[in-house]
Amino acid sequence: MNTFVETKEARTSLDYFTSIFHGLETDSNPIYDTPENIIKSTPSVESHLIALPGTRTPPSIKNFLMEKSLTESTFFLGVFSYVLAKFTGQNESVFCIHTKNTTHRILPIYIKIDETQLISEYLDTVHKNYLETIHHTACPFETLAEKLGIKSDIQFNYGSDSNALIPSSDPILSVFIFSEPDGYQITLHYRGDLYRKETIQRFSALFEKTVSSFLNTAKLSELTLISDEDRRLCQGFNQTEVPYDTSLTLVDLLGNQMKKTPDNIALVYKDVRISYKELDEVTERLAKHIKSFGIGRKNVVAILLPKSQYMTIAAIAVLKAGAAYQPLDPSYPMDRLKFMVQDADATLLIADESMIPLLPDYHGPIVLTKDIDGIKDSDRILDDPKPEDLTRRALHLRLHRGPQRGDAVASKYCCHVPVVPPLL
Repeated sequence: MNTFVETKEARTSLDYFTSIFHGLETDSNPIYDTPENIIKSTPSVESHLIALPGTRTPPSIKNFLMEKSLTESTFFLGVFSYVLAKFTGQNESVFCIHTKNTTHRILPIYIKIDETQLISEYLDTVHKNYLETIHHTACPFETLAEKLGIKSDIQFNYGSDSNALIPSSDPILSVFIFSEPDGYQITLHYRGDLYRKETIQRFSALFEKTVSSFLNTAKLSELTLISDEDRRLCQGFNQTEVPYDTSLTLVDLLGNQMKKTPDNIALVYKDVRISYKELDEVTERLAKHIKSFGIGRKNVVAILLPKSQYMTIAAIAVLKAGAAYQPLDPSYPMDRLKFMVQDADATLLIADESMIPLLPDYHGPIVLTKDIDGIKDSDRILDDPKPEDLTRRALHLRLHRGPQRGDAVASKYCCHVPVVPPLL
């Protein structure tokens, strides 16, 4: 229940978190092994103990903290934030921390990682960030979640109260760290229906490696976190040379995959999960709708969208319609967007309604994302794109010497370049 009461302190706290989290799209959740279980009503919670080297006799940690004038909570908060960022391939992390405030016990925290920093500087930054965060406890987490879309999926708890060991608010991943006379008790709680034990073991190993590296390395950029086993695994991943059918387009590949695994998840954006079959159906309907405007191989369709599942859906649908698509970055100046659309001679715009004002001089037909899911199927026939089609994709490059004309790329190369966000 949202218990937000408008007071000066509550407003100050809300403004503080709004300044950090408004528009922030960082997702620190490690990729789920079984994403289809995210909506389970009775999640399976498992536990995993992290065994630090010398956990029961940790003089190295104590000495390090004394030398750097840091607290144990700051040290482990910095370790957890860094591990979370590296495990998800980012240079920032977002999660929730437990506080000693008896009214509002959970607060979100955002930590940016600068690899050029000394580890002591990074931990000092984490400490200042933590102090600033817990200074703003007057606004309940429920209000922050409602207004800013913040979730409590990932939680960090450092404290000596063993009763706090039971995670609150059903997090997906949480760490509980307790200081004891002879060491530390570190426990990971995680959704066992979302993560395999092997994934959590890799997270735990990275945590252990980071603790050791923080104690023995000067700069973040000098850290070596990958194990010999993971290095061999990465080398195996990089052996990607296989015979490849260059006659297939991206549309062909998606269609083939849909036939093989129609119910597998193809597209993930935040809480949205779309299977290969669902993706094929919605892009087929949209492609036919695009063709109803008389658009085909000689045309360009501009796409002006915020980050969402529709970025992928729109791009695939345009390819299925036989046209080229032109991705527009809404952060560009309006004059730049105007030039790009005119230069490409775009004959259709797929856009979010909120972004239409960015193109005030465009007067052609528009397809709004709010209408895509409701588009009805038709008996219009879609011609399969061919590798020799040269108007498959428009690339607009902004070089230092000024705006350049877009280059047309053959559709056979669509299998080798990131024409759409990754399909999982």
